[in-house]
Amino acid sequence: MKYVCVVGGTNIDITGTPHTPIKQRDSNPSVCKVSLGGVGRNIAENLARMGIKVVFITALGTDRYADSVKDNAAMLNIDISHSLVVNGNTSTYLCINDHTGDMYVAASDMHILDELTPKYLQSKLDVLNNAACIVADANLTHCLSYILDNAKVPVFVDTVSAKKTEIIKSCLHNVFALKPNIYEAEILSDSKIDDQKTLTTAMQKIAKSADVKWLCVSNGDKGVTYLTDGTINHCPAYKVDVVNTTGAGDSFMAGLVCGYVRGFDIHRCVSIGCAASSITIGSDATVSPDMSWDKIMTIIDKEIH
Repeated sequence: MKYVCVVGGTNIDITGTPHTPIKQRDSNPSVCKVSLGGVGRNIAENLARMGIKVVFITALGTDRYADSVKDNAAMLNIDISHSLVVNGNTSTYLCINDHTGDMYVAASDMHILDELTPKYLQSKLDVLNNAACIVADANLTHCLSYILDNAKVPVFVDTVSAKKTEIIKSCLHNVFALKPNIYEAEILSDSKIDDQKTLTTAMQKIAKSADVKWLCVSNGDKGVTYLTDGTINHCPAYKVDVVNTTGAGDSFMAGLVCGYVRGFDIHRCVSIGCAASSITIGSDATVSPDMSWDKIMTIIDKEIH
């Protein structure tokens, strides 16, 4: 089985959640956590846990957080030898929640990703085009056009966020698979989506304008609506007790890619993505340590029977 090349962001996520309502300009007793994140990195880890060989291209600093990323990649057999190392800090996301766990304020320092340029990716073109497919996340907004212009293998694009979708909207072309959520699909289609009819119209418009072969629009617990060859289908979300929704989209994309690499059609691939997403939602981790191909198959088989 060939490898998947993931090109995207790596973050160190630092979160603090106070025990009581926030008192501004004061120290608030809290639970603080440090974890690995970044859409590209999360997708790469999920794929590795699903048994897929992964080459991950990102930008890393020279701090101790970069060492954590390297140690995690080594543990999972993710090849990061083609990543760019820059003298400085690894991309960092700092979030302060309120006492209920909802985000109160956040700060992101992701400027290191600007160092990952089309010129650098040109030197890695053989790595990209010898893969079974490429997964690119929209954090690398200035690189996406280069990848789409020069890719000779299918490219899966994760839109990441509404803000990033606005930025990459005009450069989307030659996309094999695109995964926005409902709000990002509204941005891509320049239309309001409030029912199945408007969703169908929006998806057809997106698929045509970006030359997308597989278009998968996620809608939380309503599941995923997907389009291929002009035909719309729907995969309901798998039932699970919700623990955490962060990273659910990343695991869906990994499942979709995993299914493709294993030779399944879009219907089975979307089911695999939804099953992977349910594993993440049932875990308190952004990438569930329970993620595996066998667990995904168990969930799908249980649902069928």
